[in-house]
Amino acid sequence: MVKWYASDSVLRSAGLPSVLDEACRHLLDEGTEDGPFAASSTVCLLASDIIDGGELPRWIDSETRFLVVLDVPLGAAMQLPTLLRLRKPDQRLFLTDDLGSVRRWVIAPNRTRPHEGIIDAYVVGTTLTVFMGDLTIRSFPIAQVPSIRSLASERLRQMEVDIDGSFLTWPNTDIHLGPSQLLQAVDPSELAEIEIERFRSENTAMALKYMREQRGLRQTDIESLSERQVSRLETAESRLTAGAAENFARSFDLTMTEFLDELGRLLASWKGEPAGGTPDEEEAEARTAVT
Repeated sequence: MVKWYASDSVLRSAGLPSVLDEACRHLLDEGTEDGPFAASSTVCLLASDIIDGGELPRWIDSETRFLVVLDVPLGAAMQLPTLLRLRKPDQRLFLTDDLGSVRRWVIAPNRTRPHEGIIDAYVVGTTLTVFMGDLTIRSFPIAQVPSIRSLASERLRQMEVDIDGSFLTWPNTDIHLGPSQLLQAVDPSELAEIEIERFRSENTAMALKYMREQRGLRQTDIESLSERQVSRLETAESRLTAGAAENFARSFDLTMTEFLDELGRLLASWKGEPAGGTPDEEEAEARTAVT
């Protein structure tokens, strides 16, 4: 169960456009329903709300995450973990002095793919920490992100978040980094899981079979998978995972990115039509019907 809460004070301070304010009110009205992604519940408020003893929702539990906008001196903010009774504040408490984070917090769950949003981000030492739109906090070693690893420390700290949370950018550069690019640079398998989940449908199984047969491969030719495992994947009896996708990619002599791109293009070309047969099979059936 995912629930949402934002204090009136933080919404007023953020000065959201009317359309976003309405979206947030709707989000909060629907707060007792399952949210758009399987993340913990979230609370968004000003630091002074907590320090002044503001009332918090009763449903807060050990999984709830907090986005707190600092409107008090940093010294006073040190009380927050204690006041919120957080045993692991680094995993559940995200502090920011940017009211724009509230706007991005409102936008995130309204995205088709929330993980592609950014609520806030900052650089500490050699690490880029990003509060993602799916409410996870991820750390990216800067040395593993090619487009920014050569930037000087002072330049790195000049990072800005797009007003709607679509990407990170650095002034006077052509660098624009979205969440998918960061995940691809640091952990391709994690991005693969996200992409594969997006492709889930009966047609995905059919596409795997089509891609294999187009290359003249048998089910026994897929690396590290048994014939039965491949059969189950190609009949939608088993769900495609990143591990299985990697085995198909290697067998097709493709990188994981190339495999996902081809899979995505194939599914897009079918435009969501009901699974009934591969293009070759449908063409063969048409010829048979004519004769």
